[in-house]
Amino acid sequence: IHSEMVKPPDESGGIDWAAHEVEVRTVSEDVSGERSLLLIYGLLAKLRSLNSWIGTSKARMSVKPEEGVRLCDMLLETLEGTAEKQAIKDIRLLFLALAHASGGKVPEAVSLLQLLEQRSATQLKPEQDTRLSRGILRLRADLLPAAAVQWRMKCLLQMVAEKGGRAAEAPTTTESTKLFPPPL
Repeated sequence: IHSEMVKPPDESGGIDWAAHEVEVRTVSEDVSGERSLLLIYGLLAKLRSLNSWIGTSKARMSVKPEEGVRLCDMLLETLEGTAEKQAIKDIRLLFLALAHASGGKVPEAVSLLQLLEQRSATQLKPEQDTRLSRGILRLRADLLPAAAVQWRMKCLLQMVAEKGGRAAEAPTTTESTKLFPPPL
């Protein structure tokens, strides 16, 4: 086959091997992208079925949000359209926030999820009408607004639970005046 590919098209019986190679590469990238998208769907299904807080050791054994970040990074390499890339970046932001939450950085997760809520309010239009781009944009439109609100509320509840179930008390004025100005 290699010797046939090296020959000019007129000598190889009119077969343009370069065009076949481009077509095979395109199909391979599409299959790789669809595989990554299916793995993202599976990871999101595991997250939805999670009964305990994502930071517990039991939850960390069944779901690793870092895998979602990695899958989104791999998918970003194969995409060409800007709307599709923005949708994957938003999905990646969800997984990044969940990775922070599972690592104990709950305030950071809350701020990332709030940013995701703002981002997911906009509609994205696909530049190319492919099966992969439709799947990505549908996933973003159907999942992200509700997931961002749901996980932000779970993170806020976790923050309250970590503080003992009551709001932090503000210092009294006498305590704060003792600190400033410093004594000489």
